Amino acid sequence: MIKARFEIFKSDGYICAVGQNVGIYICDKNWNELMKDIYETVELYYGLPDKAELKMTVEVKAKTPPISGK
Repeated sequence: MIKARFEIFKSDGYICAVGQNVGIYICDKNWNELMKDIYETVELYYGLPDKAELKMTVEVKAKTPPISGK
């Protein structure tokens, strides 16, 4: 089984994913497109056949707003 880990974050109005254990970087306008593109890219990256077993771990980085006045 292939295990692909991604960190997800927002940048300039896009939702982006960077691979933690694979050399993949993807940005899309919405979550559904991002997930579809990650899956397709990982399939191509590893040369997997359609419907191969793939486990993806996604970590979402939440940015906290800066504290003003300090």
